[in-house]
Amino acid sequence: MIRQTTVAGWTVIGALSLFFTGCSGTPPGEFIIVQNQVPNADCTIPAELGLIYRGKGVLDVRLSDGYQLFPVLQNDFPAPTGGQTVDANRIAISGFDVDVSLPAGSPPGAITDLFNNTLRPPGATADPLVAFSTLTSGSVMSGGGNTASSVSVVPGDLVRKIRDMNVLTATNHFWILATVHARGSTLVGTVRSDGFKYPIELCDGCLVVDQGACPVAAATGSACNIGQDESVGCCESTGQLVCPSVVASK
Repeated sequence: MIRQTTVAGWTVIGALSLFFTGCSGTPPGEFIIVQNQVPNADCTIPAELGLIYRGKGVLDVRLSDGYQLFPVLQNDFPAPTGGQTVDANRIAISGFDVDVSLPAGSPPGAITDLFNNTLRPPGATADPLVAFSTLTSGSVMSGGGNTASSVSVVPGDLVRKIRDMNVLTATNHFWILATVHARGSTLVGTVRSDGFKYPIELCDGCLVVDQGACPVAAATGSACNIGQDESVGCCESTGQLVCPSVVASK
């Protein structure tokens, strides 16, 4: 058993001249998820694009009850021109659509069977654990504006289902693929981003750094989003693993 502690009204002017975004669907490349951000040292999420981003995830099912994605949303619809003061192409973000699947060539085994026979059976509707929508808020201005957001792409119930199968270890891993679309609206219609495909490697115990009995002299590893992407120091108390470690008072 794991005991876990975490840180963790517009006016339309010149409507006929506005770039229309809603009627026939969102043109490819105009509204995109650019990348998954790496949290700052204080666990805040930067909105700026830079050289540092996370191209794939790691989810330790022993520690975590879900995987949190920090997508940077980019709005490449045209910015206001000709003296317009209203950004009619600013996107008000309303939610995300998430689809969790297996990458091509996934090896046979219990988790593959779970997806292919139970969660995503042929000819049937996918289970809500792997195909769902969430709500959020925020906005991103047009003309190449960026904003950072957050969405859980692997639900806790799915993590627990996989954990209880007892087929993963610290060295025996399994890959899944999350495809994410952001939803929103401009002054003139609804929009949906291009799909962002994000691979996540599942393991059991691969991110744990066992520091021995609690309390410890100093914590080690990341204190942000325990159980995903980076190792974390854990200590032992009454037969339980406490993550992050309890640090002795000075």
